Amino acid sequence: LTIGMDVVGDLFRVSDMLFMPSHREGFGMPVLEAALVGMPIVSTEIPAAVELGEDSVILVDDGEDPAYVAGRIIGWLERSPVYRLRRQVRQNYTWDAIFHRDVEPLLLGAG
Repeated sequence: LTIGMDVVGDLFRVSDMLFMPSHREGFGMPVLEAALVGMPIVSTEIPAAVELGEDSVILVDDGEDPAYVAGRIIGWLERSPVYRLRRQVRQNYTWDAIFHRDVEPLLLGAG
Protein backbone atom coordinates (compact mmCIF):
# COMPACT_ATOMS: atom_id res chain seq x y z
CA LEU A 1 0.00 0.00 0.00
CA THR A 2 1.41 3.35 -1.02
CA ILE A 3 0.06 6.65 0.23
CA GLY A 4 0.63 10.04 -1.35
CA MET A 5 2.88 12.74 0.05
CA ASP A 6 -0.16 14.92 0.74
CA VAL A 7 -1.45 12.27 3.15
CA VAL A 8 1.99 11.92 4.73
CA GLY A 9 2.08 15.69 5.23
CA ASP A 10 -1.38 15.66 6.80
CA LEU A 11 -0.35 12.88 9.18
CA PHE A 12 2.74 14.79 10.27
CA ARG A 13 0.66 17.95 10.89
CA VAL A 14 -1.72 16.15 13.28
CA SER A 15 0.91 14.01 15.02
CA ASP A 16 2.87 14.86 18.14
CA MET A 17 5.64 12.35 17.65
CA LEU A 18 6.95 9.68 15.31
CA PHE A 19 6.93 6.31 17.08
CA MET A 20 8.81 3.74 15.04
CA PRO A 21 9.08 0.39 16.86
CA SER A 22 10.60 -1.31 13.82
CA HIS A 23 12.89 -4.31 13.89
CA ARG A 24 14.49 -3.13 10.66
CA GLU A 25 14.15 -0.18 8.33
CA GLY A 26 15.77 0.57 5.02
CA PHE A 27 17.10 4.06 4.47
CA GLY A 28 15.11 5.66 7.30
CA MET A 29 12.76 7.97 5.39
CA PRO A 30 10.34 8.29 8.35
CA VAL A 31 13.22 9.59 10.50
CA LEU A 32 14.23 12.13 7.86
CA GLU A 33 10.64 13.26 7.23
CA ALA A 34 9.91 13.68 10.94
CA ALA A 35 13.16 15.59 11.42
CA LEU A 36 12.28 17.97 8.59
CA VAL A 37 9.03 18.98 10.30
CA GLY A 38 10.64 19.23 13.74
CA MET A 39 8.84 16.23 15.17
CA PRO A 40 10.30 14.27 18.07
CA ILE A 41 11.24 10.70 17.16
CA VAL A 42 11.05 7.58 19.31
CA SER A 43 12.48 4.45 17.73
CA THR A 44 13.95 1.11 18.48
CA GLU A 45 17.70 0.94 17.98
CA ILE A 46 17.64 0.25 14.26
CA PRO A 47 20.67 1.46 12.27
CA ALA A 48 18.68 4.13 10.39
CA ALA A 49 17.47 5.78 13.60
CA VAL A 50 20.85 5.57 15.31
CA GLU A 51 22.87 6.83 12.34
CA LEU A 52 20.48 9.48 11.04
CA GLY A 53 19.15 10.69 14.37
CA GLU A 54 22.37 10.40 16.34
CA ASP A 55 21.55 11.69 19.84
CA SER A 56 18.35 13.49 18.76
CA VAL A 57 16.24 10.32 18.61
CA ILE A 58 14.76 8.82 21.77
CA LEU A 59 15.83 5.18 21.53
CA VAL A 60 13.93 2.35 23.17
CA ASP A 61 14.74 -1.33 23.45
CA ASP A 62 12.15 -3.57 21.81
CA GLY A 63 12.35 -5.81 24.89
CA GLU A 64 11.31 -3.03 27.29
CA ASP A 65 7.96 -3.19 29.00
CA PRO A 66 5.44 -1.29 26.82
CA ALA A 67 4.01 0.52 29.86
CA TYR A 68 7.50 1.74 30.76
CA VAL A 69 8.13 2.94 27.19
CA ALA A 70 4.75 4.71 27.14
CA GLY A 71 5.58 6.41 30.44
CA ARG A 72 8.90 7.63 29.06
CA ILE A 73 7.18 9.02 25.97
CA ILE A 74 4.43 10.75 27.94
CA GLY A 75 6.97 12.18 30.39
CA TRP A 76 9.10 13.55 27.57
CA LEU A 77 6.09 15.10 25.85
CA GLU A 78 4.81 16.70 29.03
CA ARG A 79 8.22 18.31 29.62
CA SER A 80 8.34 19.64 26.06
CA PRO A 81 7.22 23.29 25.77
CA VAL A 82 6.62 22.77 22.04
CA TYR A 83 4.25 19.87 22.70
CA ARG A 84 2.43 21.76 25.47
CA LEU A 85 1.89 24.74 23.17
CA ARG A 86 0.66 22.51 20.31
CA ARG A 87 -1.79 20.79 22.69
CA GLN A 88 -3.01 24.13 24.04
CA VAL A 89 -3.59 25.52 20.54
CA ARG A 90 -5.41 22.37 19.37
CA GLN A 91 -7.65 22.38 22.45
CA ASN A 92 -8.41 26.09 22.68
CA TYR A 93 -8.34 27.35 19.12
CA THR A 94 -10.48 24.98 17.09
CA TRP A 95 -13.45 26.60 15.38
CA ASP A 96 -15.75 24.79 17.80
CA ALA A 97 -13.86 26.01 20.87
CA ILE A 98 -13.69 29.59 19.58
CA PHE A 99 -17.41 29.57 18.83
CA HIS A 100 -18.40 28.25 22.27
CA ARG A 101 -15.98 30.49 24.15
CA ASP A 102 -16.24 33.77 22.20
CA VAL A 103 -19.23 33.84 19.84
CA GLU A 104 -21.97 31.86 21.57
CA PRO A 105 -21.98 34.06 24.71
CA LEU A 106 -22.47 37.10 22.47
CA LEU A 107 -25.39 35.46 20.69
CA LEU A 108 -27.02 34.30 23.91
CA GLY A 109 -26.51 37.69 25.55
CA ALA A 110 -28.12 39.46 22.56
CA GLY A 111 -31.39 37.51 22.96
